[in-house]
Amino acid sequence: MLDKMRRNVRRLSWTLWLVIAAFIILYFPDFFAGGPDNVVARVDGEVITLSEYRQALNEQLNYYRDLNQGDLPENFIQQMQLHNVVVEQLVRRRLILAAAREQGFAIAPQEVRDRLLQFPVFTDDQGRWVGLEEYRNVLIRSGIDQVAFEQQVVEDLMVDRVTGLLTEGVQVNDSQLRELFQRQNERARFDYVQVRPTAFEAEVGVEIDDASLRVRYEANPDTYRLPEQRKVSYAVVDTEALRGTVTVDEAAQRAEYDANIADFTTDEQVKARQIMVRVPPTASEEARAEALATAEAALERVRAGADFAVVAEEVSDDPSSASGGDLGWVTRGRQIEGWDEAAFVLQAGETSEITETPFGFVIVLVEERRDARVQPFEEVSGQLEQRLAWDAAEARAGEVAEEIRAAVLRGISLEDAAAMHELSVEESPLFSQDLGFGEYSSREFTDRAFTLGLGRVVEPPLRVRRGFLVFRVDEIAAAHLPEFEVVAAQVRQHEVEERSRVRARERATEFVARLEAGEAIAVIAEEATAVVDASDLVTRDEIVPALGRSPGLMEAAFGAGLDGVGGPVEVNGLFVIFRITEHQQPDWQLFASQSDDLRAQEAAQQRNRLFEAYVGSLRDRYAVTVNQDLVDSVAG
Repeated sequence: MLDKMRRNVRRLSWTLWLVIAAFIILYFPDFFAGGPDNVVARVDGEVITLSEYRQALNEQLNYYRDLNQGDLPENFIQQMQLHNVVVEQLVRRRLILAAAREQGFAIAPQEVRDRLLQFPVFTDDQGRWVGLEEYRNVLIRSGIDQVAFEQQVVEDLMVDRVTGLLTEGVQVNDSQLRELFQRQNERARFDYVQVRPTAFEAEVGVEIDDASLRVRYEANPDTYRLPEQRKVSYAVVDTEALRGTVTVDEAAQRAEYDANIADFTTDEQVKARQIMVRVPPTASEEARAEALATAEAALERVRAGADFAVVAEEVSDDPSSASGGDLGWVTRGRQIEGWDEAAFVLQAGETSEITETPFGFVIVLVEERRDARVQPFEEVSGQLEQRLAWDAAEARAGEVAEEIRAAVLRGISLEDAAAMHELSVEESPLFSQDLGFGEYSSREFTDRAFTLGLGRVVEPPLRVRRGFLVFRVDEIAAAHLPEFEVVAAQVRQHEVEERSRVRARERATEFVARLEAGEAIAVIAEEATAVVDASDLVTRDEIVPALGRSPGLMEAAFGAGLDGVGGPVEVNGLFVIFRITEHQQPDWQLFASQSDDLRAQEAAQQRNRLFEAYVGSLRDRYAVTVNQDLVDSVAG
């Protein structure tokens, strides 16, 4: 079971991660909720919150629970290194967005509308847009801020565009196929021992004196230096709380309706099924002819009376084949080139001729039609009222925040100014510019908080998720290097860890020499106060459960040969030594029959390698910091 999951986590492409990220927004409303205890990572100044990380990790756990029908082994996160995988994907997303913004990528409103229609909660049972009122109600019920949600959709589209442009035109040659076949079919099994630095902590601990600790402290002042920290008092003017205080008359609603008539216009739609016989853009003429013949045979069966859904299930290469080719309600202008021309000339119950599209040959059955229409004012007045009420509440929240700020400037205390509007003032803990505090971890907040003088109030009030924030700087703690005595315990722990690691590597190197001389691995394991573990029969790209992902270990093992020994290889802070007990070469007679699948796999891998290289270049361009202790604590 773990092997199946490892293959899945290894082969998760960047595109699937992006789909997962999009669905986190909708089905995990806490993605936008405030109150993270800390910041997991920061990319080019933008934070990844603890709340965001937890939700992404939960989404991946749910994915694997579904894959295994509900059960996961103990320590699954650690075995799969899933916590690090999730953080890495969140960091990559931020990197791509930073590059997209720098390069001036823009997303058209129509693209956003099209993406929203892909979320089932925003369409009715016939695939139609639920309307602005219900759309906003869904977000409100889920506790999701509309502005933040739509910004997230824009970001998803930007990421899709960057990655799509990056991976076009991938080609695969025969030598690459042979290398992939070798990697997938060569297998090895090995016994191994883990030499743990923690086993040497007591040994090195007695060697450390106060003088050596002071040397370490003085040589590494930046390790122990505390950054500047600040404390603020703040009041939040909540937009939602003000919605009940505003009213919107019919005249204002009608003006809004007339100014945004396109929002209430439904394009022509058909309820349709399709049979798609895919043809790759690089297909040969023979392959195209074969695909066309398949489509012609399918159309002939339909015209002879066969059920279209049954033929679609048997023939179609489209994902919709699982439901008999059912596409639901399709709006004109939102399918691939050529599709509209085939479908929108048909009446209900009619089947199209074979139409060539950029993806292959398609046959369309239209089951129902809807003409284009404009929703009348009476039908949408409720959502217009909600839209305008929210806008008015937002404007009023901004006014209240500014009134509070102005009162403080006139000499009234922040507490008294907030009380005039029945608001309370809260006090933050001391926080650094890198981390912020609570839900206020954005770069805009921390930048403004750290440019204000003591006792000064932010100008203008800061727009935040819930409304507007007015804050005053109450305390500034300057950056400083604590006295040695304050951090002595921390210095000692660092010294013990470093010396233990060096001692573990030295001892593991001695053990390898003894293995090479013929000593039994069980004897060495006993001396190392460890046990002898055995891997499964694995390929180079698979994972040894107790060790997690370690390309260096696998390459060393496959290079050793039968009965060969190797190491030490550092894996997750441990040092691994091993002896090969079985080594199987591939059966090359199977190569020809697997070449097509291999070519598709290699193309996907090349796209992933391009993506990896691109992300690597972005890491060089933008600053990335990860709070690994926090990541590990959540995983634990």
